[in-house]
Amino acid sequence: MQNQLLILPFDHRNSFKKLLDNPTNQEVTKLKEMVFEGFLKTREKYKTKDPFTILIDEEFGTPIIEKAKNLGVNVAVAVEKSGQDEFAFEYGNQFGEHLAKVNPTYVKVLVRYNPQNVDTNKTQLERLETLSHYCKETNRKLLFELLVPPTKEEKDNIKYDTDTRPKHTLWAINEIKTRVHVDIWKLEWFEKEAWKEILKIINPDAKVIVLGRGADTQIVKTWLQDAASYEQIIGFAVGRTVFLEPLQDYLNKKITKDIAIEKISQNFNEFVQLWYKEKGLI
Repeated sequence: MQNQLLILPFDHRNSFKKLLDNPTNQEVTKLKEMVFEGFLKTREKYKTKDPFTILIDEEFGTPIIEKAKNLGVNVAVAVEKSGQDEFAFEYGNQFGEHLAKVNPTYVKVLVRYNPQNVDTNKTQLERLETLSHYCKETNRKLLFELLVPPTKEEKDNIKYDTDTRPKHTLWAINEIKTRVHVDIWKLEWFEKEAWKEILKIINPDAKVIVLGRGADTQIVKTWLQDAASYEQIIGFAVGRTVFLEPLQDYLNKKITKDIAIEKISQNFNEFVQLWYKEKGLI
């Protein structure tokens, strides 16, 4: 279990703000604190704590980061601006100062990278190379979330997810890895044959975790079952599938705060149990 990585990501910023009408920072932080409490309830169930990690943002999550570090919880911190088609640092040239202050276990970056967007990718790679050098110089692990969205011309392609996206992902990884040292790739689901091809081209010392895409619980479980068969894939990062419905029910006064936190914990624990079972760890 020591080598696994089980992340509850709630670094979403725009998604949280959309849950509320004209939200204050404090209101958004309170919702994130509920997710963190649910995470802790699951973490408490396990003797080995090291795989359990939160993925959080500085904008609304600074108080949570402080609590997590005091409790010995692994923390991944996002460095990108939220909801941007082109990667840019949340704090511009001061990103290193912010990371030094927060001192996370992992530095996480989300990048939307379709290889056909040549001009955008040139700018993104320059910024990513800066981040990569910083992580090497400061001995920080880089967690790279790669999304490969369709171009305008590809949006109507019904085979994009099963055919085009895997090919584009191979292309993207090959371009990125020549400029950026990635310790952990956070990738979307793939069918088994595509996983085999992708794992072949990733640097041997790099690992992979699977993201949830906010999909239905049963769909995410299927993705995790497929991914768990590969040794190089060491875990998952599933967020909205875990926390979104409980938070919505709480805000709509269908359930209490305590019940919402318990539901978040139960949802996260379902994925943990499934992952450990598929990996033969329980």
